[in-house]
Amino acid sequence: MQGKLEHTETNIQKILALARSKDHCYGVNEYGFIAYIKIEQDESQLWALVNPLTHEIRNCGLNKTVQEYRVWQIKTGIKIEFNYNKYAVTYQLTMFQNFNAMRLYMMKYFQQTKDEDIGLLLSDLMLSSNFSDWRESPRTWDSAAWDDWMAGVHKTLKDLNITQDPKKILYNEQTAFLCMKNYLQIFYTQITFEGVKNILKIINAIKINSDTDEWNSWLSCIQAAIEQENDIIA
Repeated sequence: MQGKLEHTETNIQKILALARSKDHCYGVNEYGFIAYIKIEQDESQLWALVNPLTHEIRNCGLNKTVQEYRVWQIKTGIKIEFNYNKYAVTYQLTMFQNFNAMRLYMMKYFQQTKDEDIGLLLSDLMLSSNFSDWRESPRTWDSAAWDDWMAGVHKTLKDLNITQDPKKILYNEQTAFLCMKNYLQIFYTQITFEGVKNILKIINAIKINSDTDEWNSWLSCIQAAIEQENDIIA
């Protein structure tokens, strides 16, 4: 029979440790909670639904069999889209986290290459802190830069058949990656910077959701952007 885990600090830490490991990601439900399953030595299953951003634990327990887990799923009405790819969605970003993840990725590239074109582009992408309503009416030092960024976001959402307001949805790591790619492509059609061409070549070669240094580098920028949500990265 399935049973609830006692609400102890030890069990909470065990669940959160489980949630930090992509190896045990089992699927994502419609509310963005990740289902984590770990087979214990006694072949029981430690499972939990965890919000990857806040670490809120929605449900957790022990199941003896997969069948019992599915019974729990039916009883609770929680719809889980099972995905055995261990690199399934693990992040949900606000629009600003999405934007800042791109900037951090480009900053990392600039630090490695000292590419002057990317340096100039980064200066245009600095968020202006001169306005108290910058979250509601964001501005970059070059106002056209924000317009180009939003054009990239809108193209991405259109390609994915997403019709919601870009400010009111959350972006997973794949969608955020495509926003960055589309923004740079839009910029390059206007100004043919060699540096932008070079970084696009790298981005186009990255295999999404792969266990590679290139994809993991992007994920590290996402993590940094999440941690800096309350900051204006200038």
